[in-house]
Amino acid sequence: MKILGIDAGGTHSRAAVVDENGNLLALSHGGPSNFRDIGIDEFLKRISSLVDSLNIDRKTFDSAFVGVSGMGFKKGDREYFAALLSKVISAKRIGVVNDCHAALIGAIAPKDTGICIISGTGNMTIGISKDGKVYRAGGWGHLLGDPGSAFGLSYEAFKVALKTVEKRENAFKIAKVFQEEFGIVDLDDYLEFFYSSKSKSKLASIAPKIVELAKSGDKHSERLVLKQIKEIVDQVIAVSKAVKSNYISYSGGMFKSEYFKEKLREELLNHDFELVKPTLPPLGGAIVMGISEIRDVNKELVNNIKSWIWSVES
Repeated sequence: MKILGIDAGGTHSRAAVVDENGNLLALSHGGPSNFRDIGIDEFLKRISSLVDSLNIDRKTFDSAFVGVSGMGFKKGDREYFAALLSKVISAKRIGVVNDCHAALIGAIAPKDTGICIISGTGNMTIGISKDGKVYRAGGWGHLLGDPGSAFGLSYEAFKVALKTVEKRENAFKIAKVFQEEFGIVDLDDYLEFFYSSKSKSKLASIAPKIVELAKSGDKHSERLVLKQIKEIVDQVIAVSKAVKSNYISYSGGMFKSEYFKEKLREELLNHDFELVKPTLPPLGGAIVMGISEIRDVNKELVNNIKSWIWSVES
Protein backbone atom coordinates (compact mmCIF):
# COMPACT_ATOMS: atom_id res chain seq x y z
CA MET A 1 0.00 0.00 0.00
CA LYS A 2 1.04 3.59 -0.63
CA ILE A 3 -0.17 6.51 1.49
CA LEU A 4 0.43 10.15 0.54
CA GLY A 5 0.75 12.84 3.19
CA ILE A 6 1.11 16.54 2.37
CA ASP A 7 1.80 19.53 4.59
CA ALA A 8 0.78 22.47 2.38
CA GLY A 9 1.97 25.24 4.66
CA GLY A 10 2.15 28.99 4.42
CA THR A 11 5.97 29.05 4.50
CA HIS A 12 6.87 25.78 2.81
CA SER A 13 5.26 22.53 1.64
CA ARG A 14 6.32 18.90 1.99
CA ALA A 15 4.95 15.63 0.64
CA ALA A 16 5.82 12.06 1.57
CA VAL A 17 4.70 8.63 0.44
CA VAL A 18 4.83 5.80 2.99
CA ASP A 19 3.60 2.25 3.25
CA GLU A 20 0.98 1.14 5.76
CA ASN A 21 3.69 0.71 8.41
CA GLY A 22 5.03 4.25 8.01
CA ASN A 23 8.17 3.37 6.06
CA LEU A 24 9.29 6.22 3.78
CA LEU A 25 9.03 5.52 0.03
CA ALA A 26 9.39 9.01 -1.46
CA LEU A 27 9.73 12.63 -0.39
CA SER A 28 9.47 16.07 -2.02
CA HIS A 29 9.68 19.72 -0.97
CA GLY A 30 8.05 22.89 -2.28
CA GLY A 31 7.38 26.54 -1.51
CA PRO A 32 4.45 28.31 0.23
CA SER A 33 1.00 26.92 -0.56
CA ASN A 34 -1.47 29.15 1.27
CA PHE A 35 -4.23 29.56 -1.29
CA ARG A 36 -5.30 32.84 0.31
CA ASP A 37 -1.93 34.30 -0.66
CA ILE A 38 -1.36 32.65 -4.05
CA GLY A 39 -4.88 31.89 -5.30
CA ILE A 40 -6.63 28.55 -5.90
CA ASP A 41 -5.20 27.94 -9.38
CA GLU A 42 -1.62 28.46 -8.24
CA PHE A 43 -2.33 26.36 -5.13
CA LEU A 44 -3.36 23.41 -7.31
CA LYS A 45 -0.31 23.88 -9.54
CA ARG A 46 2.00 23.76 -6.53
CA ILE A 47 0.35 20.65 -5.10
CA SER A 48 0.51 18.99 -8.51
CA SER A 49 4.21 19.87 -8.82
CA LEU A 50 4.84 18.56 -5.30
CA VAL A 51 3.23 15.22 -6.18
CA ASP A 52 5.01 15.03 -9.55
CA SER A 53 8.35 15.48 -7.78
CA LEU A 54 7.72 12.27 -5.86
CA ASN A 55 8.16 10.26 -9.09
CA ILE A 56 5.46 7.85 -8.00
CA ASP A 57 2.43 6.82 -10.04
CA ARG A 58 -0.45 8.93 -8.67
CA LYS A 59 -2.94 6.14 -9.30
CA THR A 60 -1.23 3.92 -6.75
CA PHE A 61 -2.25 5.99 -3.70
CA ASP A 62 -4.51 3.99 -1.42
CA SER A 63 -5.01 7.04 0.80
CA ALA A 64 -4.02 10.71 0.64
CA PHE A 65 -4.27 13.30 3.39
CA VAL A 66 -3.47 16.99 3.02
CA GLY A 67 -3.06 19.72 5.63
CA VAL A 68 -4.04 22.96 3.88
CA SER A 69 -2.87 26.35 5.17
CA GLY A 70 -5.65 28.93 5.36
CA MET A 71 -8.51 26.43 5.05
CA GLY A 72 -11.55 26.64 7.31
CA PHE A 73 -12.65 23.98 9.77
CA LYS A 74 -16.22 23.38 8.58
CA LYS A 75 -17.27 20.12 6.95
CA GLY A 76 -18.09 22.01 3.77
CA ASP A 77 -14.52 23.34 3.58
CA ARG A 78 -13.10 19.83 3.86
CA GLU A 79 -15.46 18.51 1.20
CA TYR A 80 -14.71 21.41 -1.15
CA PHE A 81 -10.93 20.97 -0.93
CA ALA A 82 -11.15 17.18 -1.19
CA ALA A 83 -13.04 17.57 -4.47
CA LEU A 84 -10.61 20.25 -5.63
CA LEU A 85 -7.53 18.20 -4.83
CA SER A 86 -8.95 15.15 -6.59
CA LYS A 87 -8.11 17.03 -9.80
CA VAL A 88 -4.38 16.72 -9.09
CA ILE A 89 -4.22 13.73 -6.71
CA SER A 90 -5.52 10.34 -7.76
CA ALA A 91 -6.28 8.25 -4.68
CA LYS A 92 -8.96 5.89 -3.37
CA ARG A 93 -9.47 8.20 -0.37
CA ILE A 94 -8.61 11.89 -0.05
CA GLY A 95 -8.84 13.63 3.30
CA VAL A 96 -8.24 17.32 3.95
CA VAL A 97 -7.87 19.37 7.13
CA ASN A 98 -6.46 22.75 8.08
CA ASP A 99 -2.66 22.48 8.37
CA CYS A 100 -2.86 23.38 12.07
CA HIS A 101 -5.09 20.34 12.60
CA ALA A 102 -2.43 18.16 10.95
CA ALA A 103 0.22 19.78 13.16
CA LEU A 104 -1.88 18.91 16.23
CA ILE A 105 -2.27 15.26 15.27
CA GLY A 106 1.45 14.96 14.62
CA ALA A 107 2.50 16.72 17.80
CA ILE A 108 0.41 14.57 20.17
CA ALA A 109 0.57 11.22 18.28
CA PRO A 110 -0.44 8.57 19.15
CA LYS A 111 -2.54 10.25 21.86
CA ASP A 112 -6.19 10.85 21.01
CA THR A 113 -6.48 14.09 22.98
CA GLY A 114 -4.19 17.06 23.58
CA ILE A 115 -3.27 20.57 22.52
CA CYS A 116 -0.75 22.04 20.08
CA ILE A 117 0.49 25.63 20.05
CA ILE A 118 1.31 26.65 16.49
CA SER A 119 3.54 29.71 16.35
CA GLY A 120 5.08 30.36 12.96
CA THR A 121 4.34 33.17 10.55
CA GLY A 122 0.82 32.93 11.93
CA ASN A 123 -0.54 31.52 15.17
CA MET A 124 -3.19 29.17 16.48
CA THR A 125 -3.67 27.05 19.58
CA ILE A 126 -5.67 23.96 18.69
CA GLY A 127 -6.85 20.97 20.69
CA ILE A 128 -8.84 17.79 20.25
CA SER A 129 -11.08 16.14 22.85
CA LYS A 130 -11.52 12.41 23.47
CA ASP A 131 -14.68 12.41 21.37
CA GLY A 132 -12.77 13.88 18.41
CA LYS A 133 -14.05 17.46 18.59
CA VAL A 134 -11.56 20.15 17.60
CA TYR A 135 -11.35 23.47 19.44
CA ARG A 136 -9.09 26.40 18.62
CA ALA A 137 -8.10 29.90 19.62
CA GLY A 138 -6.09 32.41 17.61
CA GLY A 139 -5.53 32.18 13.88
CA TRP A 140 -6.82 35.70 13.45
CA GLY A 141 -4.74 36.57 10.40
CA HIS A 142 -2.39 39.49 9.87
CA LEU A 143 -5.07 42.17 9.55
CA LEU A 144 -5.92 41.59 13.23
CA GLY A 145 -2.27 41.31 14.20
CA ASP A 146 -2.19 37.51 14.69
CA PRO A 147 -0.92 37.68 18.31
CA GLY A 148 1.41 34.87 19.33
CA SER A 149 3.03 34.60 15.91
CA ALA A 150 6.15 35.83 14.11
CA PHE A 151 3.96 38.36 12.35
CA GLY A 152 2.31 39.41 15.62
CA LEU A 153 5.67 40.04 17.27
CA SER A 154 7.05 41.88 14.24
CA TYR A 155 3.85 43.92 13.92
CA GLU A 156 4.16 45.13 17.50
CA ALA A 157 7.87 45.83 17.02
CA PHE A 158 7.07 47.80 13.87
CA LYS A 159 4.65 50.04 15.77
CA VAL A 160 7.20 50.64 18.54
CA ALA A 161 9.87 51.49 15.96
CA LEU A 162 7.46 53.86 14.22
CA LYS A 163 6.75 55.63 17.50
CA THR A 164 10.49 55.86 18.06
CA VAL A 165 10.85 57.69 14.74
CA GLU A 166 8.08 60.02 15.92
CA LYS A 167 10.03 60.49 19.18
CA ARG A 168 7.18 59.01 21.23
CA GLU A 169 9.27 55.95 22.19
CA ASN A 170 12.98 55.28 22.64
CA ALA A 171 13.25 51.73 21.26
CA PHE A 172 16.33 52.61 19.24
CA LYS A 173 17.65 49.04 18.96
CA ILE A 174 14.38 47.87 17.43
CA ALA A 175 14.31 50.82 15.02
CA LYS A 176 17.89 50.01 14.04
CA VAL A 177 16.86 46.46 13.08
CA PHE A 178 14.29 47.81 10.62
CA GLN A 179 16.83 50.23 9.21
CA GLU A 180 19.48 47.52 8.76
CA GLU A 181 17.12 44.88 7.38
CA PHE A 182 14.89 46.96 5.15
CA GLY A 183 16.54 50.36 4.84
CA ILE A 184 13.54 52.17 6.32
CA VAL A 185 14.35 55.28 8.31
CA ASP A 186 11.70 58.00 8.20
CA LEU A 187 7.89 57.99 8.44
CA ASP A 188 7.40 57.79 4.69
CA ASP A 189 9.67 54.73 4.53
CA TYR A 190 7.70 53.00 7.28
CA LEU A 191 4.31 53.65 5.71
CA GLU A 192 5.43 52.66 2.22
CA PHE A 193 6.91 49.42 3.56
CA PHE A 194 3.90 48.47 5.66
CA TYR A 195 1.29 49.08 2.99
CA SER A 196 3.21 47.37 0.19
CA SER A 197 1.71 44.11 -1.07
CA LYS A 198 4.69 42.06 0.10
CA SER A 199 4.99 43.50 3.60
CA LYS A 200 3.31 40.56 5.44
CA SER A 201 5.97 37.89 4.94
CA LYS A 202 8.81 40.40 4.98
CA LEU A 203 7.62 41.87 8.26
CA ALA A 204 7.24 38.43 9.86
CA SER A 205 10.84 37.63 8.94
CA ILE A 206 12.07 40.21 11.46
CA ALA A 207 10.74 38.23 14.47
CA PRO A 208 13.96 36.25 15.15
CA LYS A 209 15.88 39.55 15.36
CA ILE A 210 13.45 40.88 17.97
CA VAL A 211 13.72 37.64 19.95
CA GLU A 212 17.52 37.93 19.87
CA LEU A 213 17.29 41.51 21.14
CA ALA A 214 15.08 40.30 23.98
CA LYS A 215 17.57 37.56 24.77
CA SER A 216 20.35 40.15 24.91
CA GLY A 217 18.39 42.15 27.51
CA ASP A 218 16.72 44.87 25.44
CA LYS A 219 13.75 45.85 27.63
CA HIS A 220 11.51 46.97 24.77
CA SER A 221 11.98 43.65 22.97
CA GLU A 222 11.52 41.66 26.19
CA ARG A 223 8.20 43.40 26.75
CA LEU A 224 7.02 42.62 23.22
CA VAL A 225 8.02 38.94 23.41
CA LEU A 226 6.31 38.55 26.79
CA LYS A 227 3.15 40.12 25.36
CA GLN A 228 3.05 37.46 22.60
CA ILE A 229 3.67 34.69 25.12
CA LYS A 230 0.84 35.87 27.38
CA GLU A 231 -1.51 35.81 24.36
CA ILE A 232 -0.51 32.20 23.70
CA VAL A 233 -1.04 31.20 27.34
CA ASP A 234 -4.50 32.78 27.30
CA GLN A 235 -5.28 30.65 24.24
CA VAL A 236 -4.00 27.51 25.95
CA ILE A 237 -6.16 28.12 29.03
CA ALA A 238 -9.30 28.48 26.89
CA VAL A 239 -8.60 25.44 24.70
CA SER A 240 -7.56 23.30 27.68
CA LYS A 241 -10.91 23.90 29.32
CA ALA A 242 -12.73 22.98 26.10
CA VAL A 243 -10.88 19.71 25.38
CA LYS A 244 -10.28 18.80 29.05
CA SER A 245 -6.59 18.11 28.52
CA ASN A 246 -3.36 19.50 29.97
CA TYR A 247 -1.13 17.82 27.39
CA ILE A 248 0.51 20.76 25.58
CA SER A 249 2.88 20.46 22.63
CA TYR A 250 4.02 22.88 19.92
CA SER A 251 4.93 23.47 16.28
CA GLY A 252 6.21 26.34 14.14
CA GLY A 253 9.27 28.42 13.40
CA MET A 254 9.13 30.56 16.55
CA PHE A 255 10.10 27.46 18.53
CA LYS A 256 13.48 27.34 16.81
CA SER A 257 14.42 29.92 19.42
CA GLU A 258 15.27 28.23 22.72
CA TYR A 259 14.80 31.59 24.43
CA PHE A 260 11.22 31.91 23.15
CA LYS A 261 10.48 28.30 24.02
CA GLU A 262 11.84 28.59 27.56
CA LYS A 263 10.03 31.87 28.27
CA LEU A 264 6.79 30.26 27.11
CA ARG A 265 7.53 27.15 29.17
CA GLU A 266 8.03 29.32 32.28
CA GLU A 267 4.76 31.17 31.74
CA LEU A 268 2.86 27.93 31.15
CA LEU A 269 4.28 26.44 34.36
CA ASN A 270 2.83 29.41 36.24
CA HIS A 271 -0.56 28.05 35.15
CA ASP A 272 0.33 24.38 35.86
CA PHE A 273 0.90 23.46 32.21
CA GLU A 274 3.93 21.54 30.95
CA LEU A 275 5.26 22.04 27.42
CA VAL A 276 6.04 18.69 25.76
CA LYS A 277 8.23 18.14 22.70
CA PRO A 278 6.15 17.23 19.62
CA THR A 279 6.20 13.58 18.57
CA LEU A 280 5.98 14.34 14.84
CA PRO A 281 6.02 17.49 12.67
CA PRO A 282 2.93 18.57 10.65
CA LEU A 283 3.86 16.30 7.72
CA GLY A 284 3.83 13.41 10.18
CA GLY A 285 0.34 14.44 11.25
CA ALA A 286 -0.89 14.26 7.64
CA ILE A 287 0.74 10.84 7.25
CA VAL A 288 -0.84 9.53 10.46
CA MET A 289 -4.27 10.75 9.37
CA GLY A 290 -3.80 9.09 5.97
CA ILE A 291 -2.76 5.78 7.50
CA SER A 292 -5.67 5.92 9.98
CA GLU A 293 -8.01 5.61 6.99
CA ILE A 294 -6.56 2.13 6.43
CA ARG A 295 -5.47 0.75 9.81
CA ASP A 296 -5.23 1.55 13.51
CA VAL A 297 -2.47 3.93 14.54
CA ASN A 298 -0.42 2.67 17.46
CA LYS A 299 2.80 3.64 19.24
CA GLU A 300 4.92 1.26 17.15
CA LEU A 301 3.69 2.84 13.90
CA VAL A 302 4.27 6.37 15.19
CA ASN A 303 7.78 5.47 16.36
CA ASN A 304 8.51 4.08 12.91
CA ILE A 305 7.57 7.40 11.31
CA LYS A 306 9.46 9.27 14.00
CA SER A 307 12.64 7.32 13.18
CA TRP A 308 13.06 9.14 9.85
CA ILE A 309 10.79 12.17 9.65
CA TRP A 310 12.72 14.68 11.76
CA SER A 311 15.83 14.14 9.64
CA VAL A 312 13.98 15.34 6.52
CA GLU A 313 12.43 18.43 8.13
CA SER A 314 15.22 20.81 7.09
